[in-house]
Amino acid sequence: MKGADLSGFSGWSIDIDEVPKILDVEECQTTASWQFFDGCYSLVPIERSTRFSRILAKTGAPSVADYATDQNMREWVTFHRRVTV
Repeated sequence: MKGADLSGFSGWSIDIDEVPKILDVEECQTTASWQFFDGCYSLVPIERSTRFSRILAKTGAPSVADYATDQNMREWVTFHRRVTV
């Protein structure tokens, strides 16, 4: 549901019968694209954690609209939206 376009359901209500995840975790290999991501995002360690960091978009990073209209980066729209909220 996080990445779903629910705009067609304006005025509807929904009940979620699950406890939402506080943290969103996903792993992926970025062997070729890590330099792009390094230029657009910063990792900020989370206090009292040795394993987790918060991802922040750097100033000048592409916008959500930029990702949405880029054929090669479209699949990263949900990721970027979550980082910039």
